[in-house]
Amino acid sequence: MLATRGPDQLDSDNSRKLIQALLDRRVGDEPIPVRDALLANFNAGRSGKVEQIELLALLDENPELVSPAAEAALGTLSRTLRTGDFGPLRSLARLYARRGDV
Repeated sequence: MLATRGPDQLDSDNSRKLIQALLDRRVGDEPIPVRDALLANFNAGRSGKVEQIELLALLDENPELVSPAAEAALGTLSRTLRTGDFGPLRSLARLYARRGDV
């Protein structure tokens, strides 16, 4: 289902709920390997919008997982988000606010 959705449709509430459910199942009790895999794909330029949403959601739920590599990816991601990407922008803002970085 997600592969047939355009980038704008991935910001819908239903798409985000589906992405979150898939991420929760993938993470289980082991969030670090999932974070590392998402970061590796991001750094290699192989991540699409779904993977970026997953990375933001994972770090938003688990701010303690923000490593130096994650911090670098967040910086890059913040510069590449489009103006209308409200879902990722909100996630990024929430993550920075939770960490006390305004």
